[in-house]
Parts: sequence; structure tokens; C-alpha cells
Amino acid sequence: MAVEVSEGQLDGLTFVGQTLAPLFLEDPLADGAGVVLDAFASLEVTEAANEWPFVLPSEIEPSLEKMRKGASGDRAEASEAYRRLFIGPGRKEASPWGSVYTDRDGVMFGSTEIALHDWLSANGVSVSGGHALPDDHIGTMLQLMAWLAVQRPELVRTFLEAHFLTWASHYLELLRSVSRHPLYEGLAEVTDATLSGVSSSLQLNVQPARFYR
Repeated sequence: MAVEVSEGQLDGLTFVGQTLAPLFLEDPLADGAGVVLDAFASLEVTEAANEWPFVLPSEIEPSLEKMRKGASGDRAEASEAYRRLFIGPGRKEASPWGSVYTDRDGVMFGSTEIALHDWLSANGVSVSGGHALPDDHIGTMLQLMAWLAVQRPELVRTFLEAHFLTWASHYLELLRSVSRHPLYEGLAEVTDATLSGVSSSLQLNVQPARFYR
């Protein structure tokens, strides 16, 4: 029998999603990411590690320090890293869409993305933005996690077990390995450790996807 997600856990999911999503979705030179980067640049790391949900302080403090260092540095350099990893031109070193890794052909609109889109539609959830990009962007998934925790908590477990945590750790390890910038190395580590803690805390039954990249 599934364990009910507590109010405190839902609050934690909301915080994590809202805090980390902008760093995956926006260039560091954009206003939305800039606000979050300013907060990380002034972070009291030990205090933040003690308050971060789902993980022990010792698990997260070194990675938060990397994020603080990266956020405090040259934003133009962070922007260059962002474009290299997520945007291009050319091959993205850490393409942010899940189906790129779970589809045999490495396409953005692969079977796992289609399954996510169909599940969201069946439950009356629409991903906003007015664009034709896939729903399984790592930043969009974090936003969805936060939104579901507030608006549709009954869907949170299925979202995490069947659509997000199936590929997130694989992707975040890749991002960490190719980041070459403290902001994104720390971001990958913080996100991965937190989602692993989410899985344990909620006692999720996650079946990892098959990966082709």
C-alpha cells in the first residue's frame, strides 16, 4: 500500500522544484535565473544545508558551496556553460529532455515523453508556455513536481515513480560529468541527491528506464 505524502513532504517538493527549476530553464543572464543566482551567491551554506529537505547536511553542503561559488562568479561564463550544456548551437553536451536518453533513436519526442504527455492530458494537467517543445525537460519536470505538490498532490507519487525519477539520476550524473562549471556541477549534485532523498522519504517504487545514451 502506498504511503501517503505528508504536508511537510509536499512543502519540500514545492521548495525544491521552485528553487532549482529556473537554473535549468533560463540562461544565467536572464532575469528569472538572475534572481535565483543572486540568492545562491549570498547563501550561508551551512545554514542552507541544515534546512535543505530530504537530505542530510553532510550530503548537500559541498554541492551547495559549488553552487554558491558558481553563482558568485562571472555570469557571462555561466551563460556560456549554460548554452554549451543545454542550448547549442550544435550538439548539446547535456540535452535537457529525458527521451533523448530513453529512446532508442535519441529523439526529443520519444515514447517516454509521449507517455508523460498522455498521462498529463488524461489528468487534465497542461504544461504552460505556449511552445511546441517536449514536456520532459528537466527544468519543466521540477516545475511540474512543485505544481503537483500544491495543486494535485494525489498525482505526485505516480509522476515521480513513472515519469520523472525513472531517468533523472542518469541524466544528472551525465550533467555533472560534463558540466565544467561549479554552478552546474553543484546543481547536478544537489538535484540528484535531493531526488534520491525524495525517493527514500516517500518510499517510492521507481523502475529505472532503459538508456541508450
